[in-house]
Amino acid sequence: MKEILVVAKSSDKAAIINLVKKFKITKLKAVVSGGEERQDSVFIGINFALKDTNLIIHDAARPLVTDRMLRKILEFSEFYDAVTLCASVKDTVKRADKEGFVKETVDREKLFSIQTPQVFKRSLYMRARDNALKKNKKYTDDCQLIESIGEKVSLCQTQEANFKVTFPEDLILAEAALNARKKERRMRVGHGYDLHRLVEGRKLIIGGVNIPYVKGLTGHSDADVLIHAIIDALLGSVSMGDIGKIFSDKDPKFANISSTELLRQTCQIIKLKGHKINNIDSTLILQEPKISPYIDKMRDNISRICKIPKESISIKATTEENCGSSGKGESASPQRAA
Repeated sequence: MKEILVVAKSSDKAAIINLVKKFKITKLKAVVSGGEERQDSVFIGINFALKDTNLIIHDAARPLVTDRMLRKILEFSEFYDAVTLCASVKDTVKRADKEGFVKETVDREKLFSIQTPQVFKRSLYMRARDNALKKNKKYTDDCQLIESIGEKVSLCQTQEANFKVTFPEDLILAEAALNARKKERRMRVGHGYDLHRLVEGRKLIIGGVNIPYVKGLTGHSDADVLIHAIIDALLGSVSMGDIGKIFSDKDPKFANISSTELLRQTCQIIKLKGHKINNIDSTLILQEPKISPYIDKMRDNISRICKIPKESISIKATTEENCGSSGKGESASPQRAA
């Protein structure tokens, strides 16, 4: 999507601009005053749009639209010049006679409730618009505008709630739907594990803290096992694989990089995916040195980078009682859940 245009009442423009600033919406090109009817407002908005792009038209009265709906209809628009989001009609539908009695039952399998967004090839839409202006016709939606010149509109079905907020009671339903969505995505859990060998001639950096010791952890970056395990868990929680997939040890730009910088970038990825970090729990397995004096500073570092309270971060330490590579002082390996 290259740009966004908002068409609104003149009295609402200032409030909309303030919301745009608050939520840092960078693609907004303009907020323009609308016309008397919906069709007039859409035509006004199109005059401000880029001339070389398709048109995505959406009614603000449908605030429950999701990224998933938008992605789906955009995929459809790669094959069709006119596409609308829609939902199958679930209720039994009757046709009435002039006296207000049931005349017949309509086959609902062929009935669809038309929604927005709707996507149109610009040249097609402009041809339909010019026809409507020439004939001085008004249409209730942009699909009807396209139909008026004999062109077809493809139906893109969704099962998600995307109803129109028209009456006060609709706001209650919309709030309930939004709360239900929050519950669906409230909890995602990832698990991370990492292991690095302890060698001489390297700094021992764990949790972003430089710990005085005769050995350090070897690796492509600073080999901070705790941060690496945290990154693995965070990426896993949003189904994005492991640290090597995003920050390859074959890429020279990550050579000797601070793992705290990798964690910062990972947190940005989590945010862009629409999630936030709630808490971190980790266990560091290391025979020596003792890291208990440095745990508080590690929590400070992770808290600052992940932008979550220090109280939401747990770092535990244990040993392998002289068993295994970490127990023999040859490596360090943390496990972490997010």
